[in-house]
Amino acid sequence: MKKAISKAARFAGMYKRIPKIFLKVTQKTFGRDAGFDYKKYDTDKNTARLDMIKCPYCMMTVRYGCSELCVCFCDSDDIAYGDIHPKLKWHRSKTLGRGNDCCDFSLSYIKNG
Repeated sequence: MKKAISKAARFAGMYKRIPKIFLKVTQKTFGRDAGFDYKKYDTDKNTARLDMIKCPYCMMTVRYGCSELCVCFCDSDDIAYGDIHPKLKWHRSKTLGRGNDCCDFSLSYIKNG
């Protein structure tokens, strides 16, 4: 996934659009129909930000007594989005899988940097 996103981000300034695309894909793929729930924040056009407040990965790993595995899903997000382009900043300070109240996703296009 990271390889595909990185490649797309380097194509003709596409990195500027990645935050908006990330938000749309996340809402569609990891939305309420898939068992997730989130709170979306209004931001400028360069930033995608949402808090995931319900995660079926977290719920199922807890249900089956292997909650430590959920951290692997959390880590995969950091791997996929953490370093896809020098002008994109991925940030998340907490996750449901690590026992926090939400997963605070943020992906921003940095104009100067």
